[in-house]
Amino acid sequence: MEATVRALRELTDTLRRRPDIEMMTCVLGEEATAEELASLVDAPEEPVAFFREVNGVHIPPISAHTRFEVDVFAPGVEALFFDEQQPECTTWLVRSPDEASTRVITGSMGEPYVSDSIAAYVSGAMSSGFVPWWPMCFRSLKGVSYAGSEAAITRFRAKPKKPKSITPGARVHIGSFDRGAHCLSLTVSARSISAPRSQRSSSISAGRSGSPHA
Repeated sequence: MEATVRALRELTDTLRRRPDIEMMTCVLGEEATAEELASLVDAPEEPVAFFREVNGVHIPPISAHTRFEVDVFAPGVEALFFDEQQPECTTWLVRSPDEASTRVITGSMGEPYVSDSIAAYVSGAMSSGFVPWWPMCFRSLKGVSYAGSEAAITRFRAKPKKPKSITPGARVHIGSFDRGAHCLSLTVSARSISAPRSQRSSSISAGRSGSPHA
C-alpha cells in the first residue's frame, strides 16, 4: 500500500507539471492517527494500511460511518462504503462468510466493476486520470454509454500537448467540472466569438467533462 500511495503522490506532481492540464483541486490526507485507526473495528488489513498511509483522498477519511454494515447486498454479506465518484457511482468494500478476501466493487448502470484490492482500485483510478465514471468505461455495457468519460480518459492518456493560441476559424472545446455534479461540454466556433451577439451560436453535447482531478 505504501508503494501505491507514493505513486499517487508522484502522479499529482506530474499532473501539476503538464502544460495541458490545470489542477484546480488536489487534497491528499495525512497519515491517520493511532486513535482513528483503532476505530476501524474488525476491518481487514488492507483498508487499515490504506488509511495509515493517507487518510482521505477523494475517498472520504475515517469517520463514524467507516464501518462494515451487515446484509447490504445479500443476506450475510457485509459492506463498507469506500468511495463516491458520483452519487450514482459508488464503491464498496464487500466481504461474505464464504470468501476469504475483501472485494472492491463499484456499481452504476450496467455490470459492476470489481477490483481485487484497494491498491488495484487506486491504480485503476490513476491510470484513468480520476475521470468520473472511469470504472464503467471501455466496457460493453448494454443500454448505457460513457463516451464522454472515455474521450476524457483517452485525452489524459495521450502525450501532453502545449496549448495553442486560438485563431480565427478554429474550434475550441470548453469543459467544466464540479465535484459530485453532472457537467456538460460546450463547443463553440472561434469565428463566432467576434460575431455580433445575435449571430453567435453554440452547441451543447451530451458528454461530460473529464478534466483529471484528484
